[in-house]
Amino acid sequence: MKVSVIIPFHNAFSFLEKSVSSALNQDETGELILIDDHSTDNSLDLVEKLQQKDDRIIILQNNSNISGAAISRNVGVHHASHDYLAFLDADDYYLPERFTSDVSLFLNNSDIDAVVNSVQIKLQKGEKQFILNSFYRHNELLGFSRSFSAININDYLVGFNMHLNGLTIRKSIFQKTGGFDVHLKQGEDHDFYLRLFSEAKVISADIKIAKAIYFIHTENSIQKISEAVYYRRMVSKKHFFQKIPIKSAWSFKVKKWKSFLEYDFLWLFKKDLPFKKWIKILLLPIFIYRLFSKNDPSFDINRTIPPTSHK
Repeated sequence: MKVSVIIPFHNAFSFLEKSVSSALNQDETGELILIDDHSTDNSLDLVEKLQQKDDRIIILQNNSNISGAAISRNVGVHHASHDYLAFLDADDYYLPERFTSDVSLFLNNSDIDAVVNSVQIKLQKGEKQFILNSFYRHNELLGFSRSFSAININDYLVGFNMHLNGLTIRKSIFQKTGGFDVHLKQGEDHDFYLRLFSEAKVISADIKIAKAIYFIHTENSIQKISEAVYYRRMVSKKHFFQKIPIKSAWSFKVKKWKSFLEYDFLWLFKKDLPFKKWIKILLLPIFIYRLFSKNDPSFDINRTIPPTSHK
């Protein structure tokens, strides 16, 4: 089993060599597709030098006027030649035997579409860090509660304990779900997961063993809270009325409402205020108004990967 590993990068010179090396050290990596997303530092020069040492490296450039990891990943998938895909952020890295469980699960279960591995958090700033409405702890594992089990959208919505670095997916399923929404500069992974769990059979690997590192540092921590809130609101709005085949549709809608409010009124949820339940109720009219607002860009839930002229 060979995997196409896809790494988009933008001004990631300080991290790229470690990221690239960690992917190439996996026996299952059939090709490593690097997409330059309008870098202005020496990142492109670096990967061109690395390419001379390993012919599995393929370098592409995002020449579109749309920037971001979403469109760059879609470009990488468009050029991928293997049946299985994996993703890695340019400032993160894989751990040894990243695909060992995936190979076994895919080969022994022909009906599964994707495998999710646990990812370990590494913090540059210390033991824990507050980002948006979540606390991240150093060495914490992002993963599901059950090993080697089918997981669905309800499992995902319980804790959002999933990171793209730990996902291995069939290329055909990625294309069926429509890929990443190129209009989302943030939250595109969350949006993709919601569609993935609606379309695919997903299996968790061994949740106790991390297969990749998610490195949170000063250069990738979200600085513009208003922008983050805006894009997460777009994801919530996009999926709120979408019909998703789960046990309780209303349960899903309530969870999305909670997510919407927590992102939209972030200042309110930084502390555990005893009266915040009442405030949520009072804010409901504002939520409904924004839900039906025409000021936000519209989304096509059936969007497919756009054609590309990338070289």
